[in-house]
Amino acid sequence: MSEGDSGESPLVLESESEGQKNRITLIWESVSRAGLSEKVIRLGTHAFLVMLILLVAWGMREFYTRAQILNLPEDSAYAAPLPSPTPTAGVSSLAPLHPEEFSVSPITRRARLHTDVPSRPRHEVLTYTVKEGDTLIGIAEKFGLQPETILWGNQLILGDNPHNLFAGQGLNILSVDGAYHKWSAGDGLNGVAKFFNVTPEDIINYPGTHISPETGGDWSNPNIEAGTWLVIPGGERAFVSWSAPIISLDDPSVASVLGPGVCETVAAGAVGVGVFI
Repeated sequence: MSEGDSGESPLVLESESEGQKNRITLIWESVSRAGLSEKVIRLGTHAFLVMLILLVAWGMREFYTRAQILNLPEDSAYAAPLPSPTPTAGVSSLAPLHPEEFSVSPITRRARLHTDVPSRPRHEVLTYTVKEGDTLIGIAEKFGLQPETILWGNQLILGDNPHNLFAGQGLNILSVDGAYHKWSAGDGLNGVAKFFNVTPEDIINYPGTHISPETGGDWSNPNIEAGTWLVIPGGERAFVSWSAPIISLDDPSVASVLGPGVCETVAAGAVGVGVFI
């Protein structure tokens, strides 16, 4: 068989391979002239590593998959449980239902023995009966008041003295901290307010006084009936001291400020000599 019958001659193939090599060399030289040779080498290396990692991962997966299939026992398919059939019951086997056999207890609501009244401000004055063991401070804490309010609201009963508290007394419990004043004929709102260190508006605007600017009239002579007790919110006054004044023997005449019946200054008198007569 001649060389023409067997295909292309070796010289032609060799010339084509040399041409491809020359083309690759020219391409690489152009890349090198452009300064991209290092980047091309780096990218090629990274691409090769990624392909190698993917190839190893695929080979490991295929290896473990085939190992599990080969190790599977032949009798495992026969040991698997078969699905259980759904139980069915005939209609005739069910007993008839009778409504009287079912007793449904009604839902009942428990009766409440007391009613919760929402807390609202109190304006009226309460009366509290003192019990054994009560103290002024304890009574004040029970109603959320200051101890001074208990004294200022019961001056006629306690006389500004906490020691006058005893069981059985009926104390006035004010609705707010302040004082309790009995209106007298000739009183004026300006004078009463000044005495208790408040303003007339504090007394008028308090709902517990039941006095309005329209019906109160002139503040110097308001329309308030004598004997009416008024709550003075925020009112305060000095405590009354019931202790006896101290009179010195050296100058007893200072007791004249207390009224008639005092002794005058001692000018002369018997003087002891230190021996018996």
